[in-house]
Amino acid sequence: MCFTKKNVKKYVKSPLFVHIFSFSRGANAPPEYPEYPELPELPELPVALVPPVFPAPPVFPAPPVFPVYPSLSMHLLIDIGNSTVVVAIASSDGNISVTWRFKTLKGETSTFFRSELLSGFSKYRLSAASVSTVTISSVVPEVNDDISQAVFDLTGIMPHFFSVADALPVLTIDIESPSLVGHDRLADAIGAACCYGSPAIVFDMGTATTVGVISSGNVFLGGMIIPGVKTSLAALSTRASQLPSINIETPSDIIGRNTLECMQSGILYGTASMVDGIIDRLSSRFPSQPVIVATGGMARKIIPHCRHSVMIDDFLQFKGLFHSVIAPHLK
Repeated sequence: MCFTKKNVKKYVKSPLFVHIFSFSRGANAPPEYPEYPELPELPELPVALVPPVFPAPPVFPAPPVFPVYPSLSMHLLIDIGNSTVVVAIASSDGNISVTWRFKTLKGETSTFFRSELLSGFSKYRLSAASVSTVTISSVVPEVNDDISQAVFDLTGIMPHFFSVADALPVLTIDIESPSLVGHDRLADAIGAACCYGSPAIVFDMGTATTVGVISSGNVFLGGMIIPGVKTSLAALSTRASQLPSINIETPSDIIGRNTLECMQSGILYGTASMVDGIIDRLSSRFPSQPVIVATGGMARKIIPHCRHSVMIDDFLQFKGLFHSVIAPHLK
């Protein structure tokens, strides 16, 4: 439908509607709006620089402060065992103040061992520059060179490897082949003789359980080498299809009521009874009662179940290294 003035007014009475739809720009056309002058441009105002507001950083407790040992008083002692490398720091009086450990990995390089040593120094806030001597006892010759290099890189000191020659001034070695005896066994024997006296029987409960016998006058007579607690348990679980791998814990009773308890009872009380039996047999060889000392990673699991009185010294081997290698040069 085409809108004209007539029909628009017919349908829409509003004059405004008429103006909007008008076909002419005559008198009835909407007025022209005047043109307003352009406003002048306003100058740009400087923007205030407001520093951003960040939340306050969290407050953490201060780390514990460990003493930094003065120069010429720190002696680094390292025990390289079949399963674990144990590192100790001894002061000039032979006191073992700090220890840490890491796995003995034969395939690793000096970089790995340097990192493990450095982690202990960092953890206990020790200064490598304060180390005056480094002594190593090793039963794993495959890693000796790499650990020596790691020690030298960290301290600038070439380590001294404990040997039979170090033991002879302190201990008489009365066995068939002194050069073949394990250095860890000699260090244990020296530690027992120097710290507890002789005669003595020493149990070192690690990968292997070794027994050292020292008679009066600090004479090393030899001893025994027995499969270790964990070694025996691993062999049992591996060779017996229905026996699982277990954690070594004390069962509720010596008479196990299930497979787990039976295995735990067997490994704990069986090993403790073996220790008691060995003590009984060896003690009869001495005119006086020998001192019984135990050390090694499994000593605190087994010895409490023994009937004999046995002293536990976690640092026995380190004490042997100190008294044989370091102490003679401090007098």
